[in-house]
Amino acid sequence: ENIFKQEGIKPMQVSDSGAGFIGGLGIQSYILAIKSINQKISNK
Repeated sequence: ENIFKQEGIKPMQVSDSGAGFIGGLGIQSYILAIKSINQKISNK
């Protein structure tokens, strides 16, 4: 049994656009991803 599973909450699923995956991670993960991409671009 998964002790972290909560009733009424579906597992995170990736939508066709990929936006659902970002939304599932939360805004902090979204910001972190943007900063990471920006840093990679800046280093080139």
